[in-house]
Parts: sequence; C-alpha cells; structure tokens
Amino acid sequence: MSTAKDDPIAREKLLRARAEIQATLARYDIAGFVVLHCAPNGSEVLVHLEPSYSVVKIQKDRAVISSKIEDYNGDTEARRRDLEASANMASSLFELTAHTALLLGDLAKALDEATGATHTKMRHIKPN
Repeated sequence: MSTAKDDPIAREKLLRARAEIQATLARYDIAGFVVLHCAPNGSEVLVHLEPSYSVVKIQKDRAVISSKIEDYNGDTEARRRDLEASANMASSLFELTAHTALLLGDLAKALDEATGATHTKMRHIKPN
C-alpha cells in the first residue's frame, strides 16, 4: 500500500458511489461484485452476497455458509432452493468475474505497451 495520503475528493466519490450501488443491490434483492476506480489511483471494491435467498454471509472478510433446516421452519424445499440459488450466485459471480478479469488484464497490457505507461501504486480507499 502506498504511503501517500488519500485524495479526499476521490475517497468521497468512491465511498458515495459504493453506498449507492450497495443500496441498489439491496433494493433489487440481487448479489454483485463491483470494482470502482477514481483517478489518480483510488479504488474500492464491493462484494454483496446477501440477497434474501443467499445462505452466504460475509464475516470478517470471509464468506460463511449457513443453511440450517430450523432457519426454514423445517421446509426442506425452501432450504434446497436457497442453497441452489446461492451455489448459482457464487458460480456465476466467479465465472463472469474471472472472464472479465482476463479481458481487463489483456486491455491493461495492450494500453501499457501502446503508451509506455508507468503506474502509481494502486490504493484501496477504506472507509474511515
């Protein structure tokens, strides 16, 4: 991590955008993975894996699976549906993120080669 001070304008932009995206995902009851960047070198990531059907919870930067039958009042069919939807959620986010990461890696390499770019160290903006 860079020792330079955070750009307060970039920090504000990223944290506001992250909050708005999080609210949108919650409002529509969907999962998502979003990486944001703000010049010159700020970034923010949002991993939202907790729509109503999800059996996944984020705890201390870890994904934890919890699907107890008592949480479903004994309804094994509802539990099975949520487990299947959660498995599809994780698989879809992984596959699409991996595919997109490869495309972005190729793009970054091509831009670096075309421009001779050098980069400042990436900074992840952390909430206060």
